[in-house]
Amino acid sequence: MRCRFPCPAQRARISPRPVRSRPSTLTGTPTISRRVFITSASYTTGSAGNFGSIAEADTLCQSVADGVPLGGTWKAWLSVPGTNAVSRIPYAKWVLRDNATVVFNSTTEISIGTSPLSPITQTEGGAAPAGSTLVWTGTLSNGTVSSNHCTSWSTNAYSGLVSVGDWSGAVSIWTERGAPASCGGGPPPSRHLYCFEQ
Repeated sequence: MRCRFPCPAQRARISPRPVRSRPSTLTGTPTISRRVFITSASYTTGSAGNFGSIAEADTLCQSVADGVPLGGTWKAWLSVPGTNAVSRIPYAKWVLRDNATVVFNSTTEISIGTSPLSPITQTEGGAAPAGSTLVWTGTLSNGTVSSNHCTSWSTNAYSGLVSVGDWSGAVSIWTERGAPASCGGGPPPSRHLYCFEQ
């Protein structure tokens, strides 16, 4: 009596397909470079501000980049509970808008809290930003969410607190200046955003 293929004896001779292992996303030398800039404009947060969520901040970054145009897809360097800023960006070598000045050799450097090699001082147009020296981040030095994030960017109340970066100070405080700042006041504070290419 014939058996349907494969027969038990034939099964033993069939080699299983090799399982391809996925490369780690946070090891090795990045094969791609991505750009980062600081917005020339500054913004207020909260439901009555310029952005009230990460998605709205992403839209601001994309709109600013498209206005140049820089091309590409862009996201804001912001965190909320359950979403770390470092997890929202690809594994890459990070350079300024000029495509030459290296900020981080890899995303791994960000995730372990390494200070930038160069400060993020180029706007979407290539100049230095004006106005406030502070940047909305809600993010610690290792790219993870801070406990202070303006209630997931939904409030500009004076009592709300937020971790901010400083683009003009020492490179070590680019995303976390130290003591948290207020989310609001009279008038609400206006601060820049970092925008990372995807």
